[in-house]
Amino acid sequence: MWKKGSQKYNIGKEKLVELYINQKRSFREISRVTGIPKTTVESYLKKYGIKIRKNSHKSRLRYGKTPWSKGQTKETDQRLKEMGTKISKTKIGGKIRRIEKKYGKRTKEILEQLYVNGGFSQERTAKELQISRELARSLLIENKIKIRSRNHPTYIRRGDKHPMYGKTWNMLYGIEEAKRRKKIAAERFRRLTIERIKKKQFPFKNTSIEKAMRGELKKRNWPVKEQVPVRGKFVCDFALPGLAIECDGDFWHANPAIYDRSDPSKLSHIQQTKIKNDKRKEELLKKRGLEIIRFFESDIKRDVEKCVDEIEKKLAKMAFEKAGDIWKDKN
Repeated sequence: MWKKGSQKYNIGKEKLVELYINQKRSFREISRVTGIPKTTVESYLKKYGIKIRKNSHKSRLRYGKTPWSKGQTKETDQRLKEMGTKISKTKIGGKIRRIEKKYGKRTKEILEQLYVNGGFSQERTAKELQISRELARSLLIENKIKIRSRNHPTYIRRGDKHPMYGKTWNMLYGIEEAKRRKKIAAERFRRLTIERIKKKQFPFKNTSIEKAMRGELKKRNWPVKEQVPVRGKFVCDFALPGLAIECDGDFWHANPAIYDRSDPSKLSHIQQTKIKNDKRKEELLKKRGLEIIRFFESDIKRDVEKCVDEIEKKLAKMAFEKAGDIWKDKN
């Protein structure tokens, strides 16, 4: 039977000095070369009085060497994948132990208490347990707890069953705070909408009148741009050099040929808001030195060619006025 210390290895001091001091090899590398266990190499170094390197010195020796994991990922290297899985399991295990210690119950019992009996959503369950939603969902599946459908009554709380039913921001936060929150929400929504339009991520389609206008402008070879954002405030339907073109729906923008704009009480809230926004848009464009021309839905549908003729006349007038200004400056 093998006993500790019964197996003897023969390695001289000169060889150890050559490998460890001169060649600067590690215990592991010396063990691989000589066939002697790593711990035995260390004991021989101590026996011969050879000074063992400090960790800081070892790090400096390793510096500059290419690590084995460089350029590798979990998808290309099985070792990294196993290491990542092991680390994840260790972290998750620690979180589960913390939760079980806090509640004094098994994980399944805690999830049933919150998700099944308490009617908590996945998000609320995760928040209560101080874990991510993904981990909460995986724990539910792992413990064979049925995931609720989005059509479940817990998710669909309409009418007086909804916790916010009958409540306004003024009631919840007060008038001044509600105004501040509404302003922040409106600015954020406007900014995100314009960003999505610029990146062509917004899920909308051009209206029939916009399609007709674009087709006629393209037919006449005008370098028109569509859905052009202006200073992050709004978007113009079409833009040509120095000119913004708007195609307005008869109802939404309250066509004066159909609706009486002189009496706001006869207009809907949406129509009143659109009219105010249109005025702000025109003021901002004029400040930037741009012209704007508007066409209503009925005019475009009646004769789109006539509408584009008006655009060309407007552009010609703008070019003439610009030329006049140039001559005026010279004289």
